[in-house]
Amino acid sequence: TIELQTDMLRTTFDSAAHDLRGPLYRARVRIEESLQHEGLSEDARGTMEATLAELERVQRTLGTLLQIAQAEGRGRDVPTESVDLAALARELVELYRPEAATREITLEYRGSDAAATRGNSQLLAQVLVNLIENAIKYVSQGGRIEVSVAAEPEAIVLQVADNGPGIPAADRQRILQPFVRLERDREQVGSGLGLSLVAAVVRLHRGSIELLDNNPGLIVRCRLGKESG
Repeated sequence: TIELQTDMLRTTFDSAAHDLRGPLYRARVRIEESLQHEGLSEDARGTMEATLAELERVQRTLGTLLQIAQAEGRGRDVPTESVDLAALARELVELYRPEAATREITLEYRGSDAAATRGNSQLLAQVLVNLIENAIKYVSQGGRIEVSVAAEPEAIVLQVADNGPGIPAADRQRILQPFVRLERDREQVGSGLGLSLVAAVVRLHRGSIELLDNNPGLIVRCRLGKESG
């Protein structure tokens, strides 16, 4: 019964989310077109630009919710392939290094040259993107972020460590749930979905995730299956 109710809730949400995407997109297009009109007052322009920013935030939130729902609902039908998680991590570190540098944050990769797991490359890339973006967002100027991948005998361990504010031990399980944000982070832009999407994708890959203290900072450690053979 619980499984049927969960499937019904997921289907209802998925349908509602898809229905909302059209109106949001049309509203955004109308505002963008209106901003092109000559003679628009500065007050009107400022209001419309602020509204456009809020619409973009809603669209990002909706997109992330859809990703979480899809990850949680896919089960065994997710397409998988051999993914070199070490190569993927290095590629994304290089991609985000310029953004980190704008805040004088050191972003580095350390770990194995190769580490193969069986999974969905797009979803695993999203895990890395969320973890790196989250770290850049919360680490102070001049801070440090280290991404590592290690091949252990029975698992591939992906880890993102930083020297930011960290997360109190009492909140580490709660923060993996959708929309949960710490009180200190209320002023930060975001929806509180980044880590919950990471957790959903890791669960989909039958892995585990834990948040640890980096003294100071946070370590997010994900354990995924090692490709056999």
